[in-house]
Amino acid sequence: MFSKLNLLPLTAILLFSAFIFSCDFFNPKPVTVSIYSDSALDGRVSWDDSSPDPVYSFSAGDASVSIGDAANDIGSTQAYVSFDVSDIPAGAVISSALLRVYQTSQASGTSYGVDNLGAVLVDNISYDALEASNELFNASTTGTDIGLGPLASSYAADTWHELSVLESAKDEFAHYHNGKIQFRLYHNIGNDNDDIADTDGWAMGEDSAHRPELVITYTK
Repeated sequence: MFSKLNLLPLTAILLFSAFIFSCDFFNPKPVTVSIYSDSALDGRVSWDDSSPDPVYSFSAGDASVSIGDAANDIGSTQAYVSFDVSDIPAGAVISSALLRVYQTSQASGTSYGVDNLGAVLVDNISYDALEASNELFNASTTGTDIGLGPLASSYAADTWHELSVLESAKDEFAHYHNGKIQFRLYHNIGNDNDDIADTDGWAMGEDSAHRPELVITYTK
């Protein structure tokens, strides 16, 4: 038979183990994951108002997209980045979500400033595949992140730009459960009527060195 003295160390170990377990259970450690955009669903949608009816065009799977207006100021281009977040477990509590997009050296005209196209904003939109459609170009924002931004207020070539999209991520896991999050990048002003193409480039999923990234921190 074990004496009471022999049982004391074992009891202490069991109590300590229970304490550690309870701490981990009630105070789970946060997990941070980096999710890169789906290159097949990154790209641009443009519209051209030179004909009686606006013409929309699109391109997916691009390495870079230049957003802004056309030289004749009768059209503009938006960029779209899409993320698959289905690997994050159901019931996860999202504490941080950061969108990171790389601005390239590809640019023309003057796309920023109050006399031009203003800042680059971000919307969280209903997830969809890119297509030549006014429905996508004019898609309504979803959730509480409406007119996010600015992602960038001035041009900075070869630079990462970051923006918190926490509410968008929370909405996805709390309400939508699509397993996808899609963002639209666009200038605040569609056209500035200066007869110059004012654009700035952004890296998309095909640029392996600068893929758009969504950094999410959560607890299970």
